[in-house]
Amino acid sequence: MKGSLVERAEAYAQCTKSFQQDLRFNSQLARFQEFVFISWCVVMIDSGYSKATVESIMQICISNCTRKNLQRLRLGVIWANRGIARLSKSAWDFRSTEVFVLCM
Repeated sequence: MKGSLVERAEAYAQCTKSFQQDLRFNSQLARFQEFVFISWCVVMIDSGYSKATVESIMQICISNCTRKNLQRLRLGVIWANRGIARLSKSAWDFRSTEVFVLCM
C-alpha cells in the first residue's frame, strides 16, 4: 500500500511539473478560472446582488470593458453551464466539465 501511495505521489509530481512547464495548459487554466469567476458573478446577480457592484468586480478580473460586453460574457457562461449540465446527464457524467476545459 505504501508503495502505491509513493508511486501516485511521484506521478502527481511529474504531472504537476509538466503542467508548470506547459504554457498552453496554464493559459487553459487561466481561462477556466475566468469561466468559474464569471459563473460566480452570475450567481451573485441571481442572488440579488447589485448588477453594478458585480460588474465593477468583473472589471477587476476581466477588463475595463462595457456593460454590454460583461453581459455577453455572463450569457456565454450561462450557455456553457447549461451545456455542461446536459452532458453530465449523458455518458460523460462528471467528466462533462473537462470537455469545456480542454476546448477553452
